[in-house]
Amino acid sequence: MDLQPAKDREPLRAAAVAVLIAAMTVGAALFGVAAEARPVLIGAFGMVAVTVVYGCRAPADDRHDRDDPGLAG
Repeated sequence: MDLQPAKDREPLRAAAVAVLIAAMTVGAALFGVAAEARPVLIGAFGMVAVTVVYGCRAPADDRHDRDDPGLAG
C-alpha cells in the first residue's frame, strides 16, 4: 500500500474562522446589539469559532525546541 502525505487544510481552517467571525460581526450589527457589547460578543464568538474549527488539533506550542531540557524554567 502506497501512503500519501496528508493535505494541508490550515488555509481552509483559517478562512473558515475568518468568515465565521465576519458573519458574527455583521450579524451583531444587523440585530441591533449595543455598540458597547459588540466587541465582547464578537470576541467570545471568535473563541468558540476557533474551538469548533480546530478542535483538539490546535497546536499548544509551535516552538520546535520545546523538548530541549536546557530551556526548562
